[in-house]
Amino acid sequence: MNMNGGYDVQEYEALMDKYIRAQVIPFVENFLVTIDEYRENYYSKDAANKARARFVCNALNKFTDDDCGGAELGTLLLEDTKYEMGDAAYNALSTAEKNKHCDIVTLFAQADGQVLLSIYALLTRAADTSDDSWIDRFLGLTYDDILDSYDLAYTDAAKQAARDYQDDAKTLLESWEEYRTFLLNADDNYAALEALEMPDTDAVESKINALDKNSTKEEVKLAAVELVEAELLTEVSIDLLASVAAAEYLESIEYEDGTLYDFFTRPTAEVANDLESLYPMIAALSPGQRAGLEFLSINEFVSVSNREIKYSIDDLKDVPVASVFEGVDRAIYEKGGVAMTWDAKRESTASTDVNLAERSKLSTKTIVCYAVTGATFLGMLGAAAGWGFRTHQINEAKQISGKIMESFERMGMGDSIRDRLLQNHPDLPLEEIDKMAAAETERVLNGMSGAAVRYRMNYGEAQNIIKRLSASTTAAKWLAVGFAAVTFIMAVYSAYSTWQDLKDFYKVDFTPIPHYMVDMVSITYEENGETFVRENHAAYYAAVKCNRTEDDGFGGKRYEMMGDCADLNGDVGQQWLALYACKNYKEMQPILADSFKVVVGSTDLPATYDGRGIHMFGSSAAFNLNNKFYDWNQSAKSVFVYFKVDTSVTPEASTSGSLFGAGWVALIGVGCAGLGAAVTALAMKASAKKKKSEAKA
Repeated sequence: MNMNGGYDVQEYEALMDKYIRAQVIPFVENFLVTIDEYRENYYSKDAANKARARFVCNALNKFTDDDCGGAELGTLLLEDTKYEMGDAAYNALSTAEKNKHCDIVTLFAQADGQVLLSIYALLTRAADTSDDSWIDRFLGLTYDDILDSYDLAYTDAAKQAARDYQDDAKTLLESWEEYRTFLLNADDNYAALEALEMPDTDAVESKINALDKNSTKEEVKLAAVELVEAELLTEVSIDLLASVAAAEYLESIEYEDGTLYDFFTRPTAEVANDLESLYPMIAALSPGQRAGLEFLSINEFVSVSNREIKYSIDDLKDVPVASVFEGVDRAIYEKGGVAMTWDAKRESTASTDVNLAERSKLSTKTIVCYAVTGATFLGMLGAAAGWGFRTHQINEAKQISGKIMESFERMGMGDSIRDRLLQNHPDLPLEEIDKMAAAETERVLNGMSGAAVRYRMNYGEAQNIIKRLSASTTAAKWLAVGFAAVTFIMAVYSAYSTWQDLKDFYKVDFTPIPHYMVDMVSITYEENGETFVRENHAAYYAAVKCNRTEDDGFGGKRYEMMGDCADLNGDVGQQWLALYACKNYKEMQPILADSFKVVVGSTDLPATYDGRGIHMFGSSAAFNLNNKFYDWNQSAKSVFVYFKVDTSVTPEASTSGSLFGAGWVALIGVGCAGLGAAVTALAMKASAKKKKSEAKA
């Protein structure tokens, strides 16, 4: 991404704010009823509910909240959350007190998606504060009972029931076929249990304990293999027992003309055509269970309904503790740290790049200044040449006339001419005599210059030149001086303007390089014409780092602005050109590190390469890193960096991210990973202990 390549930080922040308001907060408000039931059960006098909630609390305590000083989540959620308290009351607390109250909005928005699914599933298991189970309530409830509760005409009541229960019924239907198959496999699984050779784990562990420093490597290896196989067989037996126990549990509960086993093994197509038959089951759930309906499979709901289960904290002793934010780069939620790009934004800035690539180092104003300076300089040269030529002519005329006059005076002709005229014209006034003498003198001088002195011009011509050129020579002189002054001023201004232009051209005001870049198409989806966040941490590209320091040669200004984010133009281009990378195999097929190939001065693909390379957002083709849009040297040779990818890896949808991430839908309806599975296993083992003994016998 280049500095003006088409991205927006504010747009990303606005979208994230919308994501919080439109998706996270409504979910928090809906799920708080589940948390309330968890809290009530934790302090309940009902032994079964209390045992279940306290087990869930211990399971939740395997998660810690970094924002609360690493406090255990199960204990945290027993207190009011920041959202429930309100900002004013929460902000009035000390730091120590704040650490006792979970910021549930932030947690639901930023925690790892798989962890959140486990949290939701566990809290849903801890819900239901009644002294009976949802199955007990379900057995005494019919579809007609639901319609009667509305006190409406039958048709209106049916429509209202559909509005209240149909969506949840469809959610149940999504996992129906899986649970049906799980139950129908019970007989085969029971047979497999009978045929299974159960290992004597105690004997294997004794063999391990008997090893000492004198044991051979082979003895140690064999003992370890036996232990691994024993644990593996135990896991297999639990999986088989879960199906058998669930089937037997449901077969023991009568429902309508059969049992609950018959109810849950109906063909999926049949249930889809009779969604109303699921309404009583949904209505029998507590508000907290229903709020978490999409986070438990049918099998898990059935197992939780067994109030005879004995929960043991020892079953959690081997579960490691982890932060709810484990593996999440929370920097993507920091203000100003992430920029979003999209097609329209990039296209709107394309013309700016073209103009930048074609612009001159000198502005139009500076070029005009140089033109004017040149014109005035030529004017000065012309005026100076005219002044010099005229001055030369005048000087030559003065020289000639002076020499003629010198000869004339040497011969005493001037006085004799006047005397002769006075004698010949005594009656004339002296003024007239002087005029006549001057004319006669001029005639004689011209005759002398033409006949005796032999200069290029006669005396009259010299005098005419002196008279005629004196005024224009003075004008040429001052015109040359004026042009020289203007030329000097324009030259100084042109130099200053050039300095300013070069300063503007080379000293670019860099904007901050965003630490993360994300393409809108990677994290959003459209729903009813509105854009919502489909958070996918794998789609966030991190800026590649460099060794820029505060002593960056620019007085620390570059570091202050761009930190340690790399600029492929080395901080001296017309724009920065930042390189972004995504280290997540789920986003794309991984790059083979030894396949990078740099090609300089050519657009030809290297042999065996398919064109993949470092590219711009919105494109997949390798990009010229010496593009003239960003490089000072617009004649620089092209630089392309190509690479190959591991085609044996199939890209997956990321399950990382918040509840609303790309992968969360894939987990709904099939149960959650991690701790959630522990509760189901406990329920199935409790119901199957007797069968396990029979199988071993």
